[in-house]
Amino acid sequence: MITIGVLIVSGVLVVSHIISLLDAETENIDLVGKQHMMSKSIVNDALHIGNAPNSMSTKDISRLKNLTNELKNSQVNLLEHYSENNKTIDSLLKKNESSYNQMLSSSSAITIDLDPNRLKNQLEKIYEAQSSYSVNLDLIRDTFQEEVHSKLQLLMNILWIFASCILLIIVGESAFIMRPIFKQLLYKNKELQAINEELELSKVVISKNMLALTKLKIDLETKEAYNRIFIEQAPMAIAMVDNDMCYLAVSKRWITDYKMEGKEFIGRSHYDLFPEISEDWKKMHQRCLGGAIDINNEEPFIRADGSLQWLYWDVRPWYDLDGKIGGILMQTGDITAVKENELESKRTDEIIEKTNEISRIGTWELDLLKNEVYWSTIVCEIHEVPHDFEPQLTSSIHFYKEGKSRNLVVKSVKEAISDGKSFDIEVELVTQNNANIWVRAIGQTELVEGKCTRLFGIFQDISVIKKSEGELLRKNKLLNFAEEITLMGNWQWDTVADVVLWSNNLYNIFKLDKNIEIIKFDTYFSFVHPDDREIVTEYFKKSVNKKSLVKFTHRIIAGDGKVKTIQLLGEVIRDNLGNIIEMIGTCQDITEQKKSEVALIRKNQLLTLGEEIAQMGHWQWDTVVDKVIWSNNLYRIFELDNSKIDLKFETYLSFVHPEDSLNVIEYFEKAAKEKIFDSFSHRIITVTGIIKTVQLMGEVFTNEKGEIIEMIGTGQDVTEQKMVEQKIVAAKENLEAFSKKLIAQNTQLADFTHITSHNLRAPVSNLNTLLDFYKESESESEKLDLFKKIETVIYHLTSTLNTLIEALQTKNDTTKELEKVSFNEILNKTKEILTAEILKSEITIQVDFSEIENINYNKIYLESIFLNLVSNAMKYKAEDRTPKLTIISVITNGKIELKFQDNGLGIDLKKHGHKLFGLNKVFHRHPDARGVGLFMTKTQVEAMGGTIWAESTVNEGTTFIINFNLNE
Repeated sequence: MITIGVLIVSGVLVVSHIISLLDAETENIDLVGKQHMMSKSIVNDALHIGNAPNSMSTKDISRLKNLTNELKNSQVNLLEHYSENNKTIDSLLKKNESSYNQMLSSSSAITIDLDPNRLKNQLEKIYEAQSSYSVNLDLIRDTFQEEVHSKLQLLMNILWIFASCILLIIVGESAFIMRPIFKQLLYKNKELQAINEELELSKVVISKNMLALTKLKIDLETKEAYNRIFIEQAPMAIAMVDNDMCYLAVSKRWITDYKMEGKEFIGRSHYDLFPEISEDWKKMHQRCLGGAIDINNEEPFIRADGSLQWLYWDVRPWYDLDGKIGGILMQTGDITAVKENELESKRTDEIIEKTNEISRIGTWELDLLKNEVYWSTIVCEIHEVPHDFEPQLTSSIHFYKEGKSRNLVVKSVKEAISDGKSFDIEVELVTQNNANIWVRAIGQTELVEGKCTRLFGIFQDISVIKKSEGELLRKNKLLNFAEEITLMGNWQWDTVADVVLWSNNLYNIFKLDKNIEIIKFDTYFSFVHPDDREIVTEYFKKSVNKKSLVKFTHRIIAGDGKVKTIQLLGEVIRDNLGNIIEMIGTCQDITEQKKSEVALIRKNQLLTLGEEIAQMGHWQWDTVVDKVIWSNNLYRIFELDNSKIDLKFETYLSFVHPEDSLNVIEYFEKAAKEKIFDSFSHRIITVTGIIKTVQLMGEVFTNEKGEIIEMIGTGQDVTEQKMVEQKIVAAKENLEAFSKKLIAQNTQLADFTHITSHNLRAPVSNLNTLLDFYKESESESEKLDLFKKIETVIYHLTSTLNTLIEALQTKNDTTKELEKVSFNEILNKTKEILTAEILKSEITIQVDFSEIENINYNKIYLESIFLNLVSNAMKYKAEDRTPKLTIISVITNGKIELKFQDNGLGIDLKKHGHKLFGLNKVFHRHPDARGVGLFMTKTQVEAMGGTIWAESTVNEGTTFIINFNLNE
């Protein structure tokens, strides 16, 4: 047991020694990382100073000095702490000395001398030295990490050796102690050997199992001791997990890096503690559990709370005594601060570059010793020249607009060269593409022994700014003009210093001399009308207490003695403590407006009176929110209590007469669609049940999108006017009907007179002549022949008189019997009467009475009309084609019409149209043509109040159209 104790103490000493070595190596790695970070910070600060040396503060220089001193101290610590003999590290440290010294030298030089030329040189040196320095530091860090890994392997081997030795000693001592006991028992208990043989064998097995358990326990305790000692005390973030990714051990640094203080790790799943781990990382863990090693120098890790953490890691498997993978070891480092600094520096550089690009700011330089001019990319873009353009001093000046701008540039450059005077000028420039722009040129001089050797500065395109300035001036002029037109001015009152600023037009309103620049509150108060001073004082007291300005009106007595009414409107400005420090606002002369308001009130009173007299009211309808406003007299017309103010369009519709509701809705829909409100009348039923007629007139208002937002108009009670109007209209219609009847009778009388004189004159004259011949004739045969001719003339005369009599009877028949007659029935009867002619002519008759089949008419007249028009279609058929007649009934404008369309000879209406329906008028040679049918048809149609006309084309056919002037 003493031997085991000695071995354990020795093992602990050896393990402690190796752990101390690991601690030293880890500290070396941290020191190398710190060196790496500080070297980058020195370069970033140096570049920051180099980009704007003239705007650097003492704080910026002091920070660079502190970083340089920290780098020195860290380097000393690294060299002092490093005590091993490693040729690779020794070589790298020695190799890094030159870069390290160059960085210190350049950094110190920058803090002392901010000369731009030398500053640029030092920046190049420090940037080059830091790049080499960083590369060597990375190699040193990798070497240190390899040393750590080798020492870890050594520690593991030593622990295995100690565990094996302890196991062997335990087994040996156990065998040494048990041997004499077994021998004594063998001698003393020979008689029991047979009986207890099996028992002894069991004991041997148990002893062996106990040895195995003891060995297993020692192995587990050894592993546990190793894990606990190494991982828990490790200064870096290390975790050990099994094949199920459950924690076996974790370092304190791991817990603090991941902000998991107070949480239990051992035995818990890595994925339960870090649920935010992605599937890619889980796959990587599985690869490592399969034997892979994964090393990553930087990677973002989004935590469950949404925060971003930058990490580097080394994940590799660990092996058990059997050489099998027992899980993985994870070593990580939190480099969030370093990465954020890098990203911030990069972001700052990008912002500066983008700002310059957006602001159109570039740099320029004139080397007077070499006579060389340098333009940055932005400057070339401003001049609209290629990026590789090589400017010269003379050619550069010629870009400036000839005259004032070019002269100012020449003067500024000369003064800078001769007197070392810097300049900041704004001039016009003509680009290579002949575009006129405004630029701002700032120049600084570099003097060597009192002589200017270099000019440098910045160059900015300020065309947009100049345009904005011009626009601002123009708007200010417009504002002043607007203030003059609206009789308005603006003011500012510094309530702390009691200083008041007035716009020009406010001086005009108050008639105050504009040369008086110092204005206080009392200046304004001196103009206030004596009768209004108390309310003005109270107004400003309330404004101070409530910390707000509301619209306020009062009177003043202007400088010319005139009394004016002004209106104040403004707001207060407060400091961080809420105290009023300023009031700003407008002041408008509303004297004329007040007068107009008084006049408007009077006019409204007169309007109300006029509305009462004219039985009229006005209304407004906000179509967006459906709100209606009525005047008092409109309430009277509708007999509605004027206390009901919640009016809508539906309120109005509820008064509309049921028979007019649809028309009213359609009218308003049409007005909304066409955005025109025409005059419209309809009936309403008032609250008390009285039916009235109202006439609406209005106007539609739309917004800038063309959408209706309001309708306004008037409503007048025109009930009495409508009644009078209806009587007048009825009387007018009666007179018009009577007039039409007289005109028709006169026309018919004239036609009859014409027909009578025309158709009777010839046969009567012919008869007189034949009688004279008859008297003079001596021959009986001649007299007989003349007598036959006289009979023929008498026959035709009788026929004509009978036709005229029938026509007169038709026109004068006021007792026409009307009955419901079928068009099909009349046609069938006509076909029966004309059966022989229809068969002979082979005419085809087609009918379509589907639209209207019956009519209330005089049946005898309708039979006569059908008979005459069907007969005509057969009489005047064309010889070269089969006759065809189509009869159609239609409704036109609500009136019944009948059409007879044939394909016969047709009529030349231009030649014969005026006498188409005349008595005895024929237009084709036909033995049966007498010119009576159409005459009688027209007479019968007109006698029933209808009209008839024809449409015809020669050799194509004729269509007779009858409008019965009857509703369907």
